[in-house]
Amino acid sequence: MDPQDARIQLNIFIDNLPDSVFIPLRDRNIDPSLVTTDITSAYEFVIRETGHIVEGVRRVLAGEDSPNNFVAFIQKDEHIEEDNRQKIPVLAYEIQTKVFDPVLPILKQAGFTIKEGRVPEPPKSVVKDEVRSVNYGRETPPASEDGGAPFAKGDIRPPIDEKNARSLLRIAAGTTYTEGDLRSAFEALPQGLRQSISSVDTANAIQDVAKKHLLHVDQMAALASETGLVLLGLTHPRDFILNLARRLRVPEEKAREVARDISGQILSKVREALRGLHEDVKPPKENTEYRSSNIEKSRTTQQENTELNAKRYPPAGGLNASLKTPYSAGAKWNVGENILAKQAEEKLSREEMLHGIENPKSIYENTNYTNQRMATNKTRASVAEKKEAVGPTGWKAVQNEVRSMNYEVGKSQIPSKPVVPASPITAPRPSMTAEKVRPQSEGDTPPQPSPLKRGGKADDAASFLEQKLEQPMSIPREEKRYTTDPYREPLA
Repeated sequence: MDPQDARIQLNIFIDNLPDSVFIPLRDRNIDPSLVTTDITSAYEFVIRETGHIVEGVRRVLAGEDSPNNFVAFIQKDEHIEEDNRQKIPVLAYEIQTKVFDPVLPILKQAGFTIKEGRVPEPPKSVVKDEVRSVNYGRETPPASEDGGAPFAKGDIRPPIDEKNARSLLRIAAGTTYTEGDLRSAFEALPQGLRQSISSVDTANAIQDVAKKHLLHVDQMAALASETGLVLLGLTHPRDFILNLARRLRVPEEKAREVARDISGQILSKVREALRGLHEDVKPPKENTEYRSSNIEKSRTTQQENTELNAKRYPPAGGLNASLKTPYSAGAKWNVGENILAKQAEEKLSREEMLHGIENPKSIYENTNYTNQRMATNKTRASVAEKKEAVGPTGWKAVQNEVRSMNYEVGKSQIPSKPVVPASPITAPRPSMTAEKVRPQSEGDTPPQPSPLKRGGKADDAASFLEQKLEQPMSIPREEKRYTTDPYREPLA
């Protein structure tokens, strides 16, 4: 059966339990699905090998099958490796003691139909902790009846939890770390890192990464071991990629991809704890002399820099120290008045400050600029007056002047109206009648002479000019005499 579907079916069954079952399980902190996953992970079963295990737990809890058939049902799973098949009796019996024994009585009391039976106890020749076969050369002492399996023989410290002991055993596989080293590192960890080492999510994440990158079983065990060493603080994260490439026997690029997935799914959740763990690491003893010599050199250099800075920059003291600028008296290039010092020495009263704020200085205080501005305004006024003077015939005084090119930019020039020339006086066309009429000016009646003043030449000229201006202007007409009709066609 598919492991994912089996897990979903088990969770649905647990969620649909009535309060008479759910509340007692909650009070005892028992989750059948989570406990089953922890047990399979402790015995190093991968996800694809847990389908029949999870489904068998659901069948027993639902009353569909008896616990007597639980081992046989698990052995039908073809995905279980041969190395793990010998662990099935031990695994099934642990599920019996941690899941069936506490949960089945509660279900039976709530009215559920339960098939009687019990998972048979494995033979004594089979060691309960088959996972300890991957130990690194030392014989693991048998489990004690009082406190469980001790992690180290002869260790006077209290035994750690069995689940954590198994996690440390998986981490120690293939390494040279002793039991005391692993336990000391584990006990020094904060609570968050302890939980991440033995967490089911960590084991599932390692299995997912191994499945994604097509790693073998031994490579997956090495990946879990190296990840655990990083979580314990025994391996620095910067050495994680090189160690993976060495232990997995893969190129560095592939090891980098595997490390990226492990970091995203596991290490990123405990990043802050790991950072604090590696920052608190004490330096090795052999580097003490080297560090002390470096400290002495740095102190000597710092003292020399302090003396040099004291010579360059004298110590500051109050307001006078703020006046040590390029304009100070000590500057060699200063030949003028110290403006900053003068401003600092002046004492401004409240009345002067308010007067300066209420009566700001004008920006047009420059005399040359003001005179030039006034001259320009006068020139514009005179030009405007000339433009306004217009004679009786439309003549303007500005028309005969040479205009200056000094005009203001942006001001449009208003064109003057064009002067319309007076139309010439045309003589009336002669009538086409046969009788010719002589003009009155050329008739028999002589023109009356205008009275002229007798005087000097200037008076005669003035009177002549006045006479011409007072009389209407006329053009003398000449009469043409025709012998033949000019409009008559010639005879052939």
